Amino acid sequence: FDCDHPITMRLYFKVNREVPGLHGYLEAQRSDGTVVMMSDSIDSAPNPLDELPIGTHEITLTIPSRTLGHGDYFVYLNFTSRSSHKNNVDSPGIVARFRLDDFTTRRGNNRPGFLSTLVTWVVKTSVDDPHNSLGVSL
Repeated sequence: FDCDHPITMRLYFKVNREVPGLHGYLEAQRSDGTVVMMSDSIDSAPNPLDELPIGTHEITLTIPSRTLGHGDYFVYLNFTSRSSHKNNVDSPGIVARFRLDDFTTRRGNNRPGFLSTLVTWVVKTSVDDPHNSLGVSL
């Protein structure tokens, strides 16, 4: 994979009984175990996993392009519910591994940090900065 394209994961799972309050969470972890990103189904309203009917379901998860920086990642997945006596409903753990490369920017895979987000730099010619907001002079 490369940083300029979204990462789409399709997960298939079988629901054997309805679980009120079911929610899932996903972590993108670096190979050293550092959690770089976490997403939870309860971040969406309504929670798309709450009270799923019995049967087989497909979940599609998409991490937008230029979110994660270059490197090796593990995908950790877990399903929980407050209505379950154990809280954990299913804990598959690490379900996938992938590598991201930055082939398009000048820094490429030499860019430090966890993100590959590109910041837009806008320059306007200005006579004066009345607030001296940056305090920078070149």
